[in-house]
Amino acid sequence: MATRYEWDVEEYDGEDIVDHDHCELSAVSFAEIDGVTYQLVLVRDVGDDDRGLVDRSWAYAEKDVSGKWVLPREFDNGTKVPQRYHAALAKAQSA
Repeated sequence: MATRYEWDVEEYDGEDIVDHDHCELSAVSFAEIDGVTYQLVLVRDVGDDDRGLVDRSWAYAEKDVSGKWVLPREFDNGTKVPQRYHAALAKAQSA
């Protein structure tokens, strides 16, 4: 079974997700997600052509004490977030 990761920017209306944009991290406007209506999330999908999507989990970025966006250590299902995504997020903000 394959595992695929994808960045997503979710838009909220105050209560619900009303839209989302799966995108390259380089296309994310960190100024835009600084508000309360947008949230950056790394989505983890597990599945294959025969069985379809078997598992989906999310790791929502939050600001740390220095004001930089960081990912949690784990997805919401307890699976560890690969280090390369932590590094990619840090690099995207320093560019």
